[in-house]
Amino acid sequence: MTFTIEYEYLSTQACDAAFPLSTALYNNANPISQPAVVTALTAAAGNGTVNLTWTACAGTNPSYGVYRSTDPDAAFTQIAQNVTTASYADTGLTNGTTYYYYAAAVNLTTGATGNSNVASGIPTDLSKLPLPPANLTGYSSAKRRIQISWTAPSDATSASTYEIWRSTVSGGPYNYIDTTSNTSYLNLGMGSGTTYCYVVTQNKSGVQSPYSNQACITAR
Repeated sequence: MTFTIEYEYLSTQACDAAFPLSTALYNNANPISQPAVVTALTAAAGNGTVNLTWTACAGTNPSYGVYRSTDPDAAFTQIAQNVTTASYADTGLTNGTTYYYYAAAVNLTTGATGNSNVASGIPTDLSKLPLPPANLTGYSSAKRRIQISWTAPSDATSASTYEIWRSTVSGGPYNYIDTTSNTSYLNLGMGSGTTYCYVVTQNKSGVQSPYSNQACITAR
């Protein structure tokens, strides 16, 4: 009589996404195990550079392949293989171009596993960017209202505008909210008791500065 082991999906086992059985069960059923799927790929852009980092679970002697495209809907080209750390610096890039990436874990026995998420970065020469606003502060001026204000950067002109970005998580990611030419902003309709974290950027002649400092305020 032959028995077939049915895979089970364990929703809390994100690191075992490549094989739905738990690691222990999978290893018992499959003596040669695959490396787990790469997770949490992030991209941080610099001058002509995009720095990639990711989180991967333990596997059988895993290394990593890195793939890149300038079109997320087109084919990706492998730009690195046999990467043995959970990071990679892609250099010699064109500033202002958006690059898209994914990574995959590999071992010599079983080959590649599933792809990571796709992350993107736009290389930028930070020395040519406008300066960010400074001294961002805020308070809840009334129920369901948050007032924020900041100091204009030294390179601001009468044509400068400011973009408001907000998140409910300290450190972001932030979502664009609005644009103003003032150095203060009143955000209405907030959730009472919810903490909102803001950053502001200067937009000068169509070029956006880095983020200001962050200010987190709990709405009344």
